[in-house]
Amino acid sequence: MYNSQIFKIKSINESIVKLDNDIEFPIEEFQQNFTLAFCITVYRYQGGDINEPYNIYDCEIMDKRQMYTALSRTRKFEYIHCVIDPKKQYYNRKRKIGVRKITTSRYSLGKIYHITDGKNHYVGSTIKSIEERLIEHKHDKNSAIYKKMDTKNVTIELICNYPCNSQAELEECEKFYINKFADKYGDYCVNVRMNDKKKAKKHSLSFAYDIMTAGAFEEKKKQLEIKDYANCKMFKIEYMEQGKRKQITKRYKDENKEEVLVEFNKIRDVLVDGLKLKFDF
Repeated sequence: MYNSQIFKIKSINESIVKLDNDIEFPIEEFQQNFTLAFCITVYRYQGGDINEPYNIYDCEIMDKRQMYTALSRTRKFEYIHCVIDPKKQYYNRKRKIGVRKITTSRYSLGKIYHITDGKNHYVGSTIKSIEERLIEHKHDKNSAIYKKMDTKNVTIELICNYPCNSQAELEECEKFYINKFADKYGDYCVNVRMNDKKKAKKHSLSFAYDIMTAGAFEEKKKQLEIKDYANCKMFKIEYMEQGKRKQITKRYKDENKEEVLVEFNKIRDVLVDGLKLKFDF
């Protein structure tokens, strides 16, 4: 036995206290050597590890060494809960220690969860119970769970509790885990929103063709005429695209007007080429 160990009382009578490791102590010796563990000082807990959520109190009166000791009892940021002055920051040698100020909010019940049918994987966030959220997914026809998984065999597990102040903070944590699962499972991670790998696919090159008569082509080409607004020293092209009016402008000075016009004609040539073959990125 050593300092900072935590035990549970298995049994107690008038003279003997028995711990959960079956070691027995006389009442007087127990009272001298043990203290209630619902709250422990930072100094008392030096060297100890915490593998479950815990609270840090009185942050406002701690110096940076005390705060570092309190924060470093765990390796998981989501286990740390504390209320601090947001203007006060703590630093270690490499980076700022991020501490969230948790206020009373429905997002203090924030959770990140993982759903799988054994093949596909989905990561989500909620402030409800994960069991309730699973039922909603299984009956929501717009859900990726409903569309891409075997809803009869899906299971849900809690990744972590993430108490926070807003939906934005909760989704920031959700995005981290979505991309972590996407890296691990690739296309078998069915999340689309906040999945950086799925977003990358949207930017792949595709082609769209506009087929028109020669007369229609010349008519559209005329619409791309360069107009010179001499009073404000500006070239302008106005045109319609997918029913919306668009314009491109470029200002010039008297000494560089011809150079600007040459460059603007290149822009017009690109638009003209786009009438024949439009590249959609």
